[in-house]
Parts: sequence; C-alpha cells; structure tokens
Amino acid sequence: MASTPTHPPTDEELVSYLLGEAPQPLRRDIELSLAQSKASQARLAEIRSLMDVLRSALADSPPADAMDRARRMFDPARLPAPATARGDMRTVLAELVRDTRSLETMPGFRGEVAAYQLVFASEAGEIHLLIAPDEVEAGCMRVRGQFDGPAAGTLGQLAFARVDAPDDTRTTHADEEGYFSIALPPGTYDLTFEIDGANIRVTGIEVG
Repeated sequence: MASTPTHPPTDEELVSYLLGEAPQPLRRDIELSLAQSKASQARLAEIRSLMDVLRSALADSPPADAMDRARRMFDPARLPAPATARGDMRTVLAELVRDTRSLETMPGFRGEVAAYQLVFASEAGEIHLLIAPDEVEAGCMRVRGQFDGPAAGTLGQLAFARVDAPDDTRTTHADEEGYFSIALPPGTYDLTFEIDGANIRVTGIEVG
C-alpha cells in the first residue's frame, strides 16, 4: 500500500527541498506529495520561479528589470486575500501543462505564431485558453477560454490582472458551460476566479 504524506509541504519545506537541504525523510514526504497533488506541484513551480527571479536580482550584473520583477512578485496587492476574509475559501494554484507555441515554433521556422493555446491544470479542473489577435479591437488580443471541470456551470466572474500594473484588472463572465471571452492588450496577466468553494489562481499568462 502506498504511503501518504503526513501533511502538505509548507513553503519553507519546499524551499529546503529545492536547495537540496531537506533531510531524507522530509524529501521522501515531499516527493510523495508532489506525485499525488497537483496543488503541491503548482506551488513548487511558483516557488522555483520566485527563486529564479531572486537569483537574477541578486546577481553581480542583474538584468535591468530583475529588481522590478522581484518587487512585483512581493507586491501585497497581488497576493490573495486571507482565507478568513473569504469564509475560509481555499486558494488553489493552477499549473501550465500545455503551450502550443513550443510545438509551432520549430528550428528554422521564421515568423511569429499568430494563435496559440495554453492549458493550465488544477485540482478543480483545467483552464483552456486560445489566444489570437482580436478582429475588432486593434492592438488587442482575444482570449477565448473554457473551464473544464465538474463545477463548470457554477463559474461566474473571472478577473485578469496585469502583472506590471495590478490596478489594471479586467473582468469577464463565463456562460453556463464554462466558456468565456475577453479582449486584452498584450502583456502578462494573473487570472483569478472562484469555483466550488475555492479561489483559483492562474499566474503568468502571456498574452501576445
């Protein structure tokens, strides 16, 4: 019979795991949790991304935008509200599992990919996004999406917050089958929505 981790790994434990400092029993528990939980996988990916940004910012010759990226990642305005403020609602992080740009951009291929698909997975379901130039609003991209999960019919408002300008948040609503559509200027966005008693976060969506 497979073992079960005693608790979901904390952020501190995941950091020690990524640094190779976790003792063997803890390392075994973390790897078991990662094998069984998409939420743990998504949190590990987010922490790894944060550590990469910090390494760049602290390098001897950091990229020009490294400190700005680090500050944005620590901006309290981008963090989810405490669970108690939402009736103990859980926050679930979605993980990128498919990006068709990597399939369409081959060595020797010239030009840009006009339309592409991103798929994010969470324990509540999958978020499918098709991104292409908008035919109505010049300079914008049209994001057509669907939430594919058991509670898709209960999906309501979705909020896209621009990473470099968190106050620039645009919203749309899904239909009864979980489909939605919105025009966005090119940029990187964080998507949040509530479904089935959870606050779903999709971070780092590249639009355009």
